[in-house]
Amino acid sequence: MPKIIHTIWIGDESKCPTHFINSWVDKNPDWQVKVWGNDILANHNWYNIQHIKTLLEWGRLDGVSDLMRYEILFIEGGFYVDADCYCIRPLEDWLFDSDICLGWEHEQMRPGLIGNHVMGAAPEQEFMAKLIERIHARESIVDGWPCHITGPKLVTEIHKENPQYGYTLWPSHYFTPIHNTGARYSGKGHVFADHVWGTTKGQPNRVCEIALEE
Repeated sequence: MPKIIHTIWIGDESKCPTHFINSWVDKNPDWQVKVWGNDILANHNWYNIQHIKTLLEWGRLDGVSDLMRYEILFIEGGFYVDADCYCIRPLEDWLFDSDICLGWEHEQMRPGLIGNHVMGAAPEQEFMAKLIERIHARESIVDGWPCHITGPKLVTEIHKENPQYGYTLWPSHYFTPIHNTGARYSGKGHVFADHVWGTTKGQPNRVCEIALEE
């Protein structure tokens, strides 16, 4: 898996949480950090461009981001992380011991649900291709919430349907020590990042105002 950290910020560029993104740069000097923004959204030859256009018309930037991350990981591989997550400690090589690495959203509050705010993959993995093709085959992309249509529910479905792939499933506390329900990890295990749930809480443009906590 290439040592590339991907994140996405589309929409109001003045609200980009640069300090969150810089935390990944600062703590992972041997990784390349790539920010995918409005320019690449407009100019890249996206496979699911028609669905992306529809989501943009509906103002569903979270759905657009979902579609982008799957195509990015399929083409380039690496580690994807939402822009409302900041790094607390450097990533370690043992995290990426499979060609597809995913994380539980929360084992108690959302049992069985795999998140898509952090994902790792080697390039051209069939798992990512299946996500992309399942979305491509949809007649409508706006007949439900992105979290159900393009996000964690879809990732979980594709995972369940394809047990043949070798997965690494990270415990939620690695990258989500505080769930959006308020459930907080109090153990002594590894915590690599914190997730402030900007979009889930309806405040994606307020993330830039949040101070980092170690």
